Amino acid sequence: MAQIGKSIRWYFICILLLLVTAGSAAAWFWMRSDELLKAQLTNQLNQLVPNWNVQIGRTRYDWKSQIHIYDVTIQGGNSRRSLLLLPEVIVKIDVEQFKANQHLQVQKVILKRPVVNLVRDTEGAWNWEQLGPPPRSEEPVPEIEVRDARFQVILENGDRRSPGEVFIEQANLRMVPNGRRAVSIEGLTHVNQLGRLAIKGDWNVDTGDWNVNGSVAEVRIQGEFLSLVAGQSPELLAKLQDLDRFLKNYPGHQAELIAQTAGIANPTDAISEVVNDQVPDFGVSVLFDLDFDVAKKSTSVEPEFQFKFNFKDGLLSNRILPFPLSDLNGVVVWNNELITIEKLTAMNGPAGVQATGNVERRPEKAGCELDLKLRNITLDQELRARLTPGLAKAYDDFNPTGVFDLDVEVGYQPETGFKYRNLLAKVRNGSCRFVKFPYPFTAIEGTVQQPGDSDVMQVNLKGLAARRETSVVGWMKNPGREAQAHYEINVTNLPVDDA
Repeated sequence: MAQIGKSIRWYFICILLLLVTAGSAAAWFWMRSDELLKAQLTNQLNQLVPNWNVQIGRTRYDWKSQIHIYDVTIQGGNSRRSLLLLPEVIVKIDVEQFKANQHLQVQKVILKRPVVNLVRDTEGAWNWEQLGPPPRSEEPVPEIEVRDARFQVILENGDRRSPGEVFIEQANLRMVPNGRRAVSIEGLTHVNQLGRLAIKGDWNVDTGDWNVNGSVAEVRIQGEFLSLVAGQSPELLAKLQDLDRFLKNYPGHQAELIAQTAGIANPTDAISEVVNDQVPDFGVSVLFDLDFDVAKKSTSVEPEFQFKFNFKDGLLSNRILPFPLSDLNGVVVWNNELITIEKLTAMNGPAGVQATGNVERRPEKAGCELDLKLRNITLDQELRARLTPGLAKAYDDFNPTGVFDLDVEVGYQPETGFKYRNLLAKVRNGSCRFVKFPYPFTAIEGTVQQPGDSDVMQVNLKGLAARRETSVVGWMKNPGREAQAHYEINVTNLPVDDA
């Protein structure tokens, strides 16, 4: 993003140089022909920026203090594609100041239908970097109005991967001076896969410091949007593919069970490798509004940024989930340090999920802290297929049914792996039949709790065994083959032949 912002900044520097040069030329050819104006303007540009390869179609002075420049191209270095195309530029000058002291000052510049082509090669170099630096000017910055501009950003990825492409169309911008060498920016444009984008900001021409904030409404995240995002970075695409492989192989050694509950004919298809530049399908479709704020100082390497996503409606149907989730709502904030989940909720009928927490922003594997709340979750085979091997073994030993609520804090660090804290499960209208003692236990109510960082689960359940009130109190550690447990079962007049 910083590179694209820097590229657009260069675009405006090119415009300013062209326009100031046009103003200087106007004093020379006053009352002369348009051809002389074109020749003088071309000559001065070749002297100031010889390697920019600037071409001018024609010029015209309309005797209303306006200079018209048509069909301007900036090729830049050895590039085969023009960096900048300007069908028409209108330069308005201060006539009164020229009459008084023969000093030509540009008051306003209008750019009609400009086209900017920005290309980043596989090494990370941009085509505008081939241009030499423009000469420094002390002239005040004029007002600049851009009408119906179009930006095409091509990000080449190599390895036979399709390039990422971003199209910014119907861009209408105003840059109004708020100081001698500083401007305020306001604009409205259209970005492919995003929609209408409104922006405001400030830019200091000399220092290069800038900031911009804006918003875009009702963006839809789905396959095309992910392709657009992943196309900007091979590293991002690789991480998405790694995540997809992790999800498709989770939990270990249970691909067949998930395939059965997810309706997959061939489970080996679910864990196949991702080919070339294929963007994984995570089964995500979300509608959201976006507010953003980005600022860059010349002394900083990375811009300071914050993106706020307000999710209004969404659907999650990834196979790792025991059931699809709809009505996704909530707020997520992404900045230089963290991705913060302020609150996300999703539903499936009476069942619901709520998540808060944060994810660290790291170049490699990132840690996270999440607080999850699950409500009205049904114990069934679809849920069992998503359990880790240890929990799945415990599930098979007890054969539970019923509905439960779950609160749990989940932490992950690359060095230590996953850690669970403050787990609390509440069971309602449950039943189970222990495989080694197949006696029915019904109408179960109670809790399973793992307080703090403890690795021991405290069990406190009540129910009916052969229609007799029964309680089970105890603890369990390390669910699975290495499990340790101790239970106290209290019941009176229990018939032994009522299994």
